[in-house]
Amino acid sequence: MARGEFVEIQGDKELIAQLEQIGRVDLVAAAGDALNEWGSDVAGTAADLAPVDRGVLADSIEHKVNAKAGTVQVGVFAGEAVKYAEFVEDGTEDMAAQPYLRPATDEHEAEFTGILADKLEDRIGR
Repeated sequence: MARGEFVEIQGDKELIAQLEQIGRVDLVAAAGDALNEWGSDVAGTAADLAPVDRGVLADSIEHKVNAKAGTVQVGVFAGEAVKYAEFVEDGTEDMAAQPYLRPATDEHEAEFTGILADKLEDRIGR
C-alpha cells in the first residue's frame, strides 16, 4: 500500500477559477507548475528528515501532481520502502514513530500561495 501525504489546495481553486474567466493565461498549467515545485520541495525535505539505515526510504520519496484536480501527493508509492514507510512515519506497538512526511508538509505549508503567485506572474508575463 502506498503511503503519502495528500494535499489539496482548497482556497486557490476559487482564485484559479476566477482568473481563468479573464482568459489571459492557462491557469491549470500555472497551478500544475506551482504544485510540482511545492511537491518537489516537500519531497526533498521529507527525504532529508527520513531516518537513514540504507537510504532506501529517503530515496523512494516522490511527488505526484494532478493539476486539473489541484492536488499533489508526496510519499512512497512503489518499491521496497513502500512496505515499511507507514510504520516509520506512524510507529508501531514496538517502534516509536519517526515522522518525516507530516513535518515536511508542515514546514512548506505556507509557501504554496507565493509559489502559485510567482507561476501566474511568469505565465501572464509571457
